[in-house]
Amino acid sequence: MPAGLTLISAPGCVSGGGVITCTVGSLAAGASAVFNIGVSTNTGGVYANTAYVSAAELDDNAANNSSSASTTVTPLTDLAVSKSDAPDPVYVGQLLTYTLTVVNNGPSTATGVTLTDTLPAGVTLASASAGCSGTPTIVCNIGTLNSGANAVVTIAVSPTAVGSITNTAIVAGSQTDPVAGNNSASASTTVLPVADLAVSKSDAPDPVYVGQLLTYTLTVVNNGPLSRPSSPRCRPA
Repeated sequence: MPAGLTLISAPGCVSGGGVITCTVGSLAAGASAVFNIGVSTNTGGVYANTAYVSAAELDDNAANNSSSASTTVTPLTDLAVSKSDAPDPVYVGQLLTYTLTVVNNGPSTATGVTLTDTLPAGVTLASASAGCSGTPTIVCNIGTLNSGANAVVTIAVSPTAVGSITNTAIVAGSQTDPVAGNNSASASTTVLPVADLAVSKSDAPDPVYVGQLLTYTLTVVNNGPLSRPSSPRCRPA
């Protein structure tokens, strides 16, 4: 049996040291015997398998005592991506972090894995994990992921406008992926406005004489964009 293959079943045969032996016993002239040997592999490539037949009697035609078959195995990888956002909701100007997890569900090793994340309008890129570059389309080169392995990517943005934003990421690799439904993930985030309150103070008169009334004037301004429903309140120092 070729290296890289795993024996699954071989009814009527025994296996040892990578060699499968099937005993036919007596076989009349013109008769035949069939053996089915099932194998599997998680590694792509070309596998050549050769079978030999022998008997206790003399065989006057040894040229047909062996037969070979070569099989091309195409590797398959089920890549999947999930995404979370925090905080949600988020305020304009606050840092919003996307956490993306890429998993190779196998069965083969995935190579050339890339994660592409296109930022929505209304956000500014703040930072991204090592191996990621570009904006608004961010491409993260993950590289090789063994079966069962995962990679985590974080992307931080700052929302610039009020509303709802949706961010989508797509993962792809060099191998065939038979499950396309989990190759993308999205997260929707609510962006809330903030109120920019500012205060200024003046004193008069200045200088002031002992016993003279000194007045402080404080001006509170809401620079927006959110309205402030409550009135300013004064508390004793």
